[in-house]
Amino acid sequence: MVSNGSAPARNTVKIVIVGAGFAGLGMAVQLTKAGVRDFVILERADAVGGTWRDNTYPGCAVDVKSHLYSYSFAPNPNWSQTYAPHDELLAYTHSIVEKFGLMRYVRLNHEVEGAVWDEADAEWRIATSQGEYAAQFLISATGPLSRPVLPDIPGLESFKGTMFHSGQWDHGHDLRGERVGVIGNGSSSCQLVPQIQPVVDSLDVYQRTPSWIIPRMNRHTYAWERALYRAFPAVQRAVRFRQYWTQEAIAWTWLKKGRGRWLEGVAKWRLRKTVSDPVKRAKLTPDYDIGCKRIVISDAFWPAIDKPNVDLVTDPIVEVTEDGIRTRNADGGTTVRKLDTIILASGYKVMPIVDPLIGRGGTTLQDEWKETRRAFLGTAVNGYPNYFTLLGPYTFNGHTSILVWAEAQMDYIMQALDAMERTGKRSLEVRQESQDGYTEEVRRRLQGTVWTSGGCNSWYLDPDGGTSVVFPGYTKQFVEGLKKFDPADYVLS
Repeated sequence: MVSNGSAPARNTVKIVIVGAGFAGLGMAVQLTKAGVRDFVILERADAVGGTWRDNTYPGCAVDVKSHLYSYSFAPNPNWSQTYAPHDELLAYTHSIVEKFGLMRYVRLNHEVEGAVWDEADAEWRIATSQGEYAAQFLISATGPLSRPVLPDIPGLESFKGTMFHSGQWDHGHDLRGERVGVIGNGSSSCQLVPQIQPVVDSLDVYQRTPSWIIPRMNRHTYAWERALYRAFPAVQRAVRFRQYWTQEAIAWTWLKKGRGRWLEGVAKWRLRKTVSDPVKRAKLTPDYDIGCKRIVISDAFWPAIDKPNVDLVTDPIVEVTEDGIRTRNADGGTTVRKLDTIILASGYKVMPIVDPLIGRGGTTLQDEWKETRRAFLGTAVNGYPNYFTLLGPYTFNGHTSILVWAEAQMDYIMQALDAMERTGKRSLEVRQESQDGYTEEVRRRLQGTVWTSGGCNSWYLDPDGGTSVVFPGYTKQFVEGLKKFDPADYVLS
């Protein structure tokens, strides 16, 4: 946006939401339902959809049952499978945009390049690739896992074959008959490997740490089920209710080290049944407590690894060469495995934020969170007035839909905005003592849980060995904590 053909214009709105994925669109729906129209959604890409727009690799699908992985206020009776594939999830986000008329608020191709709190005017100055915005409130909805991370391996740039990240799939490249290497064995790898294994000549899967894998048991829904949900929405709500409480029950397993032995037994039994090669089976058996790292839900990964054209490589990677990957053998020597294509299933930056986000006093949130993230109720941050984050610290534990967490935050933010409207105040900031008290309580409850004492090194963990990603409890407890906005936890001015 330019003024007089050159200088960027400043656009002033009440609220800026960063990100047009599930969280950002859900927040926008809540605003419109409350009659708020003075807001925009800044989206860096050329379309809405977030992670389901970006992730299009073969086999990409949600790992939470579809009825639960959808907004409570917008059920979809037409899911074709128990676990919806990415194209249906993307179509669902588009249907939400259309149903609630959100496109008028979306600003595509607006990469947010930074934001600064202006104390004098009590507003955020937000720099984007398309000009500057000024807003009283800034809501971050960038997604907990939205920015691909490349592995720190020497020589990546030297490879002369084809290389791409699983989150940036090259659909123009044909893998048929190729020698392919996949680096990583997390959720993305476990979904794509079974899809490409039948068409490639050979497949090397580079594993640093094995994942615990539990049954998926996906299936296609019947036409009569979908018809039933359309005719009687209460039936679908009942299914969602059952799915929610089933997942809540599973959360008990993670809240104390050792409780997951029964689930480990199930996983090991399935491993014995599906992988005939004892060497591969040994490599695929984790030596840490289940739940310590993010659990993978799959029925197809282990059978794919058992195929004769697949090699599970656990020797450490030394470097990427011009024509393959060099690994270090047990005897200290090295081996180069020749490859035509390398797929980096190496994960994502955890909870990316607007950077730099400069709060009161000139401190960036990136620096503030260098050692550990801190936020009150996972939603508000001291030193950053009128700023809220969706799916921020302490809003994940891997057992249920992220939308359960996000919707609780959306309701809480709406209450905060309403309190500001009623009092006529310009800014609100969570008190340091409120944030510290909440943070210390969460960290205390994390002691003895599988996430901090399960014997693994995961992306959940902070440099100090704690975790600011995980909420150590049930989502019901989290939701209850955000049910009522208490102005006493804030300074309103």
